[in-house]
Amino acid sequence: EVLPESFQKLQPRVNTHNTTIRLLPKARAEGREICERGLTFRGLLVLACPLKPDTPAVLSALREAKLDLVMITGDTPFTACQAAIDARLATRCLLQLHEERNSAGGEDGDKDGRLFWQPVHSAAERMRHVTRLEEAAAAVAADADGGVSKGKKHKGKKRAAIKSVIPSQAVEAAQALKEAAAVPTSSFLSDPSEAEGAAQTAELAKAWDLVVPGSLLPRLLAGRTDAQAGALLRSVRLFARVSPEQKAAIVRALNAAGRVTLMMGDGTNDVGGLKEAAVGIAVINPPVNTDVTLSQTHLPNLTQTSAATGEVAALLDATALLHEATEGAREGAYRRGMPLKAGRGSSGSQWEQRLHEVQEAAADSDGGVLVKPGDASFASPFTSRGASISAALKVLQQGRATLVTTIQMFKILALNCLVSAYGLSVLYLEGIKNGDSQMTLGAVLNAAAFLFISRAKPMPTLSARRPPTSVLSAYAAVSVGGQFICHLMALSALVHEAWAHEAPERERDPEGKFEPGVLNTVVFLVLYLSQVTTFAVNYTGPPFMESLRANTPMFALLVLMCALGLALATGALPFLADWLELVALPQTLRESLVSTALVTGGACYAVELVAQRLI
Repeated sequence: EVLPESFQKLQPRVNTHNTTIRLLPKARAEGREICERGLTFRGLLVLACPLKPDTPAVLSALREAKLDLVMITGDTPFTACQAAIDARLATRCLLQLHEERNSAGGEDGDKDGRLFWQPVHSAAERMRHVTRLEEAAAAVAADADGGVSKGKKHKGKKRAAIKSVIPSQAVEAAQALKEAAAVPTSSFLSDPSEAEGAAQTAELAKAWDLVVPGSLLPRLLAGRTDAQAGALLRSVRLFARVSPEQKAAIVRALNAAGRVTLMMGDGTNDVGGLKEAAVGIAVINPPVNTDVTLSQTHLPNLTQTSAATGEVAALLDATALLHEATEGAREGAYRRGMPLKAGRGSSGSQWEQRLHEVQEAAADSDGGVLVKPGDASFASPFTSRGASISAALKVLQQGRATLVTTIQMFKILALNCLVSAYGLSVLYLEGIKNGDSQMTLGAVLNAAAFLFISRAKPMPTLSARRPPTSVLSAYAAVSVGGQFICHLMALSALVHEAWAHEAPERERDPEGKFEPGVLNTVVFLVLYLSQVTTFAVNYTGPPFMESLRANTPMFALLVLMCALGLALATGALPFLADWLELVALPQTLRESLVSTALVTGGACYAVELVAQRLI
């Protein structure tokens, strides 16, 4: 560290003549006006930490999916508020929690005043914010109509800024903020630490984005269980100046209140929160070279654009040696700031020594890059090797796709097993079995259908609709049960009708040689068409997966299977029927078979629509 010559560390306490003076509480009690008195102005230090380019867009996509967004940061409240506004995480006026100064406090400067909410910005600033939101909403509406508003076209940068605003949110926020903007800045609102604080805080959160500093969290949550604390904190948008322990406590309280949490963090201070979250995503910031732009921080571009090409090559060589020492990690340890992990067989001291050598080599080079282990990645099931928070979108998209695909497979397998069990039992009790060619065709087409249905891709955008949470949900039970009843009724009716056309003198031996018959043909065709209906009806499309038409192989296979089944039922393919050992059905039975198959398909689709309302 580089410290000024006049730097003096403020001791927490000073003992003089058997009297202890606690300086830190005293300094906090006196405030900046007293502590910063008598200083000499030497200049201004301006630090800039710009947002990642895609952060506002990612947060907007998450908000459109009806997900609650919360910022938990160690930055000061003013810095956190500005970052939340820039990232469009805070879309309304900000209301911060304060503590009333008590002039009757003790000698230590302890403050026991009541808590109160107070607007962060002045009334004039809030009114300007409302105006900007209204203008943005109007601009988006005009842009949606072709980019023309009162005969004037939106230009480049303005159009890009307009498209990043969500029209519905801008309009709703502007309407809600008109009343909030009129609240005086000095207004003292309700104390959230009281028994009814959770309900009052939730009411405030309808019109404001609430900000809670970490210093007031102990008082705010005093005497509350984790569930009660979570019920109170779920209305807060922004937590500022919080410690690592408080980050973990906040996430734990939200979990106890019944929320499913996903947390992203990039540092050691986020480890506790990442462990407590239901889904933790560690973000590994890529190394930054001051002479290289953000888009050039990848390893290939770094080796091309850095002036110290030889030093970078030496650093890469050292990193390669470190990679070998960690027993063949899957990818190079240097690449995009991936955390270095020691192999099982390498000792910790050797690993630390090699890491120290690499860091020294980087520090000695001009504009070198420090290689540091990403502590957050050790506490997270997911690690993003890029600095973007878009990994949250990818995890949610893939997670939802996995969940709905699992439930989809369960439903299809359950229905196929139930319907096939009934059909095969009918044949066995009558001493009839299926032919080898029939079983082969059904198995091949089923395998192809399962292959293509598993290759469906998730939708590129998150939906506000939530998928079922388990295969043992009410949705799955109603869907599978209702569709099975439809198939069972159709199969029973057709089997009963087929009996009238079955030869009574036919020898029935389930262990004997297969002989085609009317009953065998009807059962095979009904089971075949029921499988086609099951795949088509239970295919999970939008809003979680791509539509059936977009999944071209699956759509083409279903069309082929449906055409093939109807052709066999109507007798349009006699040569294929001979290979499958199917007999020609009477005209009345053909008509009953085709009409029943169509009605069953429509009934199953209706059952699925009703079941989806239970999600």
